[in-house]
Amino acid sequence: MPLLFCPNCSNVLTISRTETSSHPMGVNRFECRACPYEEILEKKWFEETKMKQKEVEAVFGGAEEFANADSTPSEYFPGGAM
Repeated sequence: MPLLFCPNCSNVLTISRTETSSHPMGVNRFECRACPYEEILEKKWFEETKMKQKEVEAVFGGAEEFANADSTPSEYFPGGAM
């Protein structure tokens, strides 16, 4: 949804809920936080965005990645194997 701006002072309008006598649960409205401008929302505002799943990259090359890696002998792990 694009940003909407106040026609009086050009600040960004925010969405809030206000109580009215005809709607006991209240109604949504655009309101300016810098001046008394408000506009009751009479239609539903929504935007549906389909998110595509990120492809998973092979961070490590799999089981064969360390097959040719250098190893250092250790007194705790003879031959460099764990």
